[in-house]
Amino acid sequence: MSPRSFSAFGWAPIFVFLILISGCGKKKKEEAPKPEVQVPAVSTAVKDISTPEEFTKLLESGQKVIAKFYATWCPPCRRMAPIFDAAAEKYAGKAHFVSLDIDNVKLRDEVDKYTQGSVPTFAFINECAETVDIHPGGYDEKEFDSVVEKFVAKKC
Repeated sequence: MSPRSFSAFGWAPIFVFLILISGCGKKKKEEAPKPEVQVPAVSTAVKDISTPEEFTKLLESGQKVIAKFYATWCPPCRRMAPIFDAAAEKYAGKAHFVSLDIDNVKLRDEVDKYTQGSVPTFAFINECAETVDIHPGGYDEKEFDSVVEKFVAKKC
């Protein structure tokens, strides 16, 4: 091929070749839609705590607190959410039900104090701001209801 014949076509054949082998211009295969991770809605009876000050104020309120330490990426936490929400509605007025996201860096001290490295973790704090029990891991519905019922019945 002489230099003159190459210049007659220029770079066009090379670009066409590159486009053809790169797949540019082809219709992409439709991908199946990815399933969205379902995060259960928080019950209105459950308060999300986002700052240490909120948590401290609640502990100093003279009322019982049941705190759920959870993570949005944690399957056992998602399984416990409706059980926790149902208990919050059932025992509304007898204890505050709160959720604390362990991935919230503002709550690092609270997470370290209560979770013992496991999620979900439930902390039962009486009206005297004393931690009565810390339970790492989940519950089944009847067991959780029984634990909450006993907790709300006790006085400090």
